[in-house]
Amino acid sequence: MTQSLTWNRAAIGIVAVLVAGASFSAGFIACLHAKTSTPATARAAQLQLPGDASAAVRSEIVATLQSFQDGYVRRDVSTLDTFMSRHFSKDGEVVLLGTECGASEWIRGVPAAKHFIQNDWQNWGDFRFDAEHAVINSTGNVAWVASLGSVRFNTSSRPVRFTAVLAQEDNRWIFRHLQFDWDDRDPRPEALLHPGTYLHVARSLMQ
Repeated sequence: MTQSLTWNRAAIGIVAVLVAGASFSAGFIACLHAKTSTPATARAAQLQLPGDASAAVRSEIVATLQSFQDGYVRRDVSTLDTFMSRHFSKDGEVVLLGTECGASEWIRGVPAAKHFIQNDWQNWGDFRFDAEHAVINSTGNVAWVASLGSVRFNTSSRPVRFTAVLAQEDNRWIFRHLQFDWDDRDPRPEALLHPGTYLHVARSLMQ
């Protein structure tokens, strides 16, 4: 009798652990796939004011942004040294902040930035941002930029914000600070209890 009771309690414990694990997994998956973001039209409106940079400065910086994005589109690691010399000072300071928290996403110095970008090219999703319509402000030989884009993965994409500070050096604009931020938010807690959330997640996973 005692042994039977012990086994029953063990079985109940195992079932409870499995249910808790399944509930956690479902909630975690829902957080990943049921994130919400600003509608595309509202996001586009954020880039309607181009900034105060002169036409000449804007043209130069847009060309630099397009060149930077081209590197992320091509992902050709064999060109990484050329890419770094084109967009960064050889000996100057640079700070690069990734989308995630933690020390691994807080990068300082050109060698560390190079390693970070190489890892992006080899392992991250397809990052694209709107270089042509970026908000560009400048004063003297310093400019600061804000734009919107997305990172496309195999079955989904996430909106992202891209900001940067550039300085003019040897008749070219180089990056001194870059930051990538996710432009979405987790679903509200009550949304995780709504069946429609999981239908949305199922459709996302099936696409």
